[in-house]
Amino acid sequence: MCKTNFYLFIFASSFLSPVSTYDNDTYYEDDVFEEYFEGEKYWDDFSLNLCELPVIDKTSEWRGAVCVEYLVNFQVVKMEILTWRPALVIYRDLFTKTQVNDYLELMKDRDFEEQSVVDEDGNEFTSKVRKANGTQIVANDYPASRSIFETVKSLIPNLNFEIAEDIIALSYKSAGHYAPHHDYLVYPSENEWDGWMRNYGNRFATLIMVFETAISGGATVFPQLGASVKPNPGDAFFWFNAMGDGEQEDLSEHGGCPIYAGTKQISTIWIRMKEQPILSNLLNSGSIPAHYLFPGAIRNTIFSS
Repeated sequence: MCKTNFYLFIFASSFLSPVSTYDNDTYYEDDVFEEYFEGEKYWDDFSLNLCELPVIDKTSEWRGAVCVEYLVNFQVVKMEILTWRPALVIYRDLFTKTQVNDYLELMKDRDFEEQSVVDEDGNEFTSKVRKANGTQIVANDYPASRSIFETVKSLIPNLNFEIAEDIIALSYKSAGHYAPHHDYLVYPSENEWDGWMRNYGNRFATLIMVFETAISGGATVFPQLGASVKPNPGDAFFWFNAMGDGEQEDLSEHGGCPIYAGTKQISTIWIRMKEQPILSNLLNSGSIPAHYLFPGAIRNTIFSS
């Protein structure tokens, strides 16, 4: 949690400052996890320590970390900004308890399959790099998924969620994890592009919606930023996978920490680059700062459904 009280967004710009990356060569070798999990070899010691040890997590110490409130569509949105540039934010209590419960009921009725990863040639395969079960959900097919998708579109401005992949619902049980990786897709050449890449561009940003948290474990870590995100049910968190020039944001590397007890249930929305007004309003080609997520920060944000 950030140390600053909530502010109206109009005052938040006074806190705007780039955040230095954390030296991930510095970690405490004596504090590595004692409990082995399948796939542990794909994790480095620093990232694993960051999963559970607050002494490593420097998020709350950053001078740029603040909490912000803004009003949009007659609703107050609470945004916890962990890093300004590149943006890494948590939307607290984005969904109501009813929405959370209804969506969990929908997930119970779905058939989940073991999730795969993508290699450098764009081919999918199963690997111990990732241990999770998932299923695809078309937002408009069910009232519960339609409700959360409409909330996202209504309360998170300046992003065109109509240019996004279908919702991916994910369930991580004991020993489930996803080793540090990037969501931005890299292909050997344009010849290997799939339909999504050809028609809508790369994965511009990621929104993870949280519906159940594990009893022990299950945070999401960003090793290059030295950050550990530990949301609550009803929260969502967001980051950019690309920089202003459309190239990969290297600092967006992230990992799903191993589950040691309980279950983590989340859903992911990957927002694609096409028709994203933020890109046409950027002042430079580097990391995209968080203030572009504020209402009124950019022009041309009326999207067709």
